[in-house]
Amino acid sequence: MGDALTAELRRLADERSTGTLTVGDGVLHFAEGRISGAACPRTPGLEQLVITTGLATADDWQRAQAGDPGPILRRPRMQMLAMLSVFDAAYFLLAEPGTPAFRPAPAQWLAAVCRIPLEVLVHECDRRHAAEPGPWPLELVDRAPVVPARRARRKRVPLTGGEAEILAAADARRSIAGIAGDLGRTSYGCLVAVRRLTRVGLLEAPIPVRPAPPPPPRAVPTTTPPPTGLAPLPRRRRITVIPPEAPAPTPRMPGDPNPPAGPRDSSTAGPRHAAGPRDAAGAGPGGAPAVGPYDGAAAGSHGTTGAARGGTPLAGPRQAAAPGPSGAAAARPRHAAAAGPGEAASGPAPVPALARSEAAAVPEIWKPVDRELLVRLRTALEEFV
Repeated sequence: MGDALTAELRRLADERSTGTLTVGDGVLHFAEGRISGAACPRTPGLEQLVITTGLATADDWQRAQAGDPGPILRRPRMQMLAMLSVFDAAYFLLAEPGTPAFRPAPAQWLAAVCRIPLEVLVHECDRRHAAEPGPWPLELVDRAPVVPARRARRKRVPLTGGEAEILAAADARRSIAGIAGDLGRTSYGCLVAVRRLTRVGLLEAPIPVRPAPPPPPRAVPTTTPPPTGLAPLPRRRRITVIPPEAPAPTPRMPGDPNPPAGPRDSSTAGPRHAAGPRDAAGAGPGGAPAVGPYDGAAAGSHGTTGAARGGTPLAGPRQAAAPGPSGAAAARPRHAAAAGPGEAASGPAPVPALARSEAAAVPEIWKPVDRELLVRLRTALEEFV
């Protein structure tokens, strides 16, 4: 018991004060300087003791609190239960540190049967605190469950009626305060019995269960604008993705048997056909195409003699054409002789051996006919004539 609480109790007793004294989480009721009642959340109240023991019913207790306590006060055990309730609550309240607060109030209706002097109350609390607590300190009366032992020692242990009742109520869920409230006994009486049952090995040592800490206060969002000295955050920029452009057409290299596709001639009709290996002969200086050695043979194989399908006469396999008025070169055979040192080459570049072998491997009847080439041949022949 703290010095502040002792001094306040002495003052109230000397002044014969009447009211309520708040101590920790409980209350002590005073009537003319004496204690007439007490309440503590870790002990069963007087109402629970009276109803559980069968001294009175719940209706009788409500009528007593409403102003008609006569039927209960005349019961012979009422004074005993009221004093046990005060000693039980004071045993826990006077052991707590803190600053007491007194508030004057009218005397409680129990003051007619219960008036305990301060010296008697302090003496009883000191006697109880002097006992050896063992594995069950005062703080675990409402925090640790009472667990029966899994294996008891093989010896006879004499038990009182109250100890046997408390041992049977141990279910590893309820605390000492919970068992005391269900059985209608004081918390201190159950605590003493549990301490002895634990020493003889019938109950397990307590495992304290700490109460959950209160949740932290929720932070209130502030709506104050940010300081003006800070620079604003940069905004996100939109990035436009440009698709890649189409690749440029590959220029034709000299001697390439498969020229890249060019613009379509508007003067021709129908689909355009790629030039085969036999069309490798290029145009002369005037832009007219040269006639290869197989052109006449191909025309003759289809039932025509030196003429194309459109009725245009074609040159023979070894027939050479002289330059016409427009300066177009005559058709030369594929295996024409190379130009001299002082003479400019008028024909196309010689066809590589690989291209000739590929052309020989494919039959001529499967070669597609290029109408653009036929138009060029027709123009060249007209100029030649």
